[in-house]
Amino acid sequence: MSIEHINRDRFRKVWNLAKESPSAGERDAAMARAEAMLASAGLSMADAPCILAETEPAHPRDIFDGFDDWMEAKQPGYKAEAAAARAEKACGREEFRQTVIRKYGSEESAKAPTARERALDSAAAPFVCREMKTYSNGTFPNWTLDGWDPFGLSKGEMPAHVRAALETALPWPKTLAEAADELAWWEHRDREIGAAWGDVRGDSYLSLACYARRNMIDDALAYDIPAADIRDLIHRQRHGMDRDWHDEKINAAVLADLERFAAQGNQSEQPEAGGQRVSETVQFGQTATQRREAVVVMLSDPDTAALPNRELARRAGVSPSTVSNIRRRLAKERQGELFGAAA
Repeated sequence: MSIEHINRDRFRKVWNLAKESPSAGERDAAMARAEAMLASAGLSMADAPCILAETEPAHPRDIFDGFDDWMEAKQPGYKAEAAAARAEKACGREEFRQTVIRKYGSEESAKAPTARERALDSAAAPFVCREMKTYSNGTFPNWTLDGWDPFGLSKGEMPAHVRAALETALPWPKTLAEAADELAWWEHRDREIGAAWGDVRGDSYLSLACYARRNMIDDALAYDIPAADIRDLIHRQRHGMDRDWHDEKINAAVLADLERFAAQGNQSEQPEAGGQRVSETVQFGQTATQRREAVVVMLSDPDTAALPNRELARRAGVSPSTVSNIRRRLAKERQGELFGAAA
C-alpha cells in the first residue's frame, strides 16, 4: 500500500491531537491511533512527514468526480438538496455539541471522565499496558488490558480477572431493562465526548475500560441475562433489530426465553421477577399513532430531545428510523415557522 491509502485529513487531526492535547492519556491514545492508521495502510511512522505535508502526491482520479454534476443534470435541484442536507447535519452536530457543553459547564468538563468512568478506569488501572501486537502487516504497539484489546484486535476471550474487575466496579444489571438503560448511557456518553472533542475520529471515544464494559453490557443484553418477562424480551429483540443482526446466538437466546415463558404459563401475565424493577421509561402506546405521539412529546422536551434515536425508540416502542423521520419533520416545521415569522 502507499500514502494514497490513508485519509490524510483524518490522520492530521489525530496527529495534532497526539501532539497538542493537554491530557497525557489522550495524547498516548491518539498516537496509538495514528500508528494503527499507518499500519492499516502498510506504512510506518517514517511516512508521517509525507502525510502531514501540505502538497499531496498525485493520485488517480476519484471515481466519484463529477457525480454531483451528473445527478444535477438528471435531477435538477440535487446539489441544493444535498448541500441543505449537509448543512442540516452539521447544524445538528453543533447544536448537540452546545447542549453537551451547557450540560457539563465547559468543554473541558465534558471531556473529563464522569464518576462512572473513573470507577471503571480505576478498577482496570492495574491491567492497562502497552504491548507490541503482531498483525498481518507488521508488529505495532497497542494499548491493552493485560494483553486483551476491547476494540476488537485481540483474539480470544477477555481475561477472567479483567472481566471480574469490570463487572464489580459498578452494579451489574439484573434485568434486560437495566442492561438496555446502561448501554444507552454508554452510547450517549460516547457521543458527548466525541462532540466535545469535535468528532476528530470515527472510533469510540470511551477509554479501554469503559469500552470493554460497554461491550460486556452489549453481550449481556443480547445473550447473557435471561428475560424476566415479555417486556424484558422486547428489549432483547429490539436490541438485535436495531443492530440489524443475523446472529444464531441471539436467536437461540430469544427462543430459550420464549420456551421458558411457555413452560411457566407466562404468555399473558408478566409480573416483575424476583422483585427486580422493569424499566419505568418504557411506556408503549396501544396504537402506532399513540407511539408516534409519544416520540413527538419526547422530542419536544429539552431533557429528552438530545437522547439518541435508539433510546427514544426503545422508550416509545417504535423503530429508530421512525424517530429519525419524526425528528427531521419537526426540524423542518420549526424552520418553516422561523422563516414565516421573519417574513
